[in-house]
Amino acid sequence: MIIQAICLLDQMDKDINKLSMRVREWYSWHFPELVKIVSDPYMYARLVVEIGDRNTISEDDLEKITNITMDEELSKKVLLGARTSMGMDVAEGDLVSINAFAVRVRDLLEYRVQLFSYLQDKMAVVAPNLGELIGEVVAARVRRFSLSISLFFFFLNARRRWVEDMISDAFFPTLLPWW
Repeated sequence: MIIQAICLLDQMDKDINKLSMRVREWYSWHFPELVKIVSDPYMYARLVVEIGDRNTISEDDLEKITNITMDEELSKKVLLGARTSMGMDVAEGDLVSINAFAVRVRDLLEYRVQLFSYLQDKMAVVAPNLGELIGEVVAARVRRFSLSISLFFFFLNARRRWVEDMISDAFFPTLLPWW
């Protein structure tokens, strides 16, 4: 399961990167300043879900934004950026689509954290010393690579034996008399 988890984690990293870039590109038509203010994809997706239409954001939303950003100054920059934004107005249906997409990206990012925790727990059971020495993710990749190499040599040896048996008489046993 460790090998499957590390493969899934690698694939999710690629997919999340592409999808979060799409959310940034799509929402930047409406609020382009947010890309420069927030660089973290998880925080960005959460802010897109929370803000929605930048024209409706007010001082009352500052506490919600601060809960997401964990920084009062950054929250004030987001609020100021929303007020002075150069972005275009977007139709309500488009904002619903952007919001739904951002929710899915946010959920994928949360699942990635759960999967990473699962991988850490499994590596702590299987190879605790290696996990502590080089980290759980690298240790899982080493384990995956070593298993691939060992399987390769196993099949190479099996193929060599099969060829030797084909060449020798052992593969075609002689017929013994029936009595």
